[in-house]
Amino acid sequence: MKTLNIIGAGKVGRACGRLWTEAGVFEIQDALTRSLDSASAAVRFIGAGRAVGALEEMRAADVWMIATHDDAIAAIGRALAGSGKLAPDDVVFHVSGATPSADLRPAQERGALIASVHPIKTFRDPTSAVETFPGTYCSAEGDAEALRVLRSAFEKIGATLFDIAPELKSIY
Repeated sequence: MKTLNIIGAGKVGRACGRLWTEAGVFEIQDALTRSLDSASAAVRFIGAGRAVGALEEMRAADVWMIATHDDAIAAIGRALAGSGKLAPDDVVFHVSGATPSADLRPAQERGALIASVHPIKTFRDPTSAVETFPGTYCSAEGDAEALRVLRSAFEKIGATLFDIAPELKSIY
């Protein structure tokens, strides 16, 4: 089973993390949010993983999910690329509907595979989002091998993925 770290374990990160834990898709490893208290709450909700207070505390993982605000994605991608934690063929993805996977290019330059998968649903309440996630459509773009891993992971929790051109993300 592949390991998964979550950076930005807010509503989307929590809901997906819990779904993947319940379905046995990923071994949730570390969760990082703006505060250790929030990361601890995320781990409790997910039912797995370890709360951490800084990127430096995160262990290496096969898959890295960035579920932060759009304006933080590029900076996190750069920090992750410079952290020494990425190995060739690790998957680094974000869940933004407007930001292209190319914003993660620094991670790609370190050998990681990059992608973006955007679930098209509201995540106002993570518990409700978990209950209603099956049938959710998700736009997807990025490296083919990253999408192969992510398509399988999202389909196992009930999603239907469709490909989108990165330049069209902001208008769909």
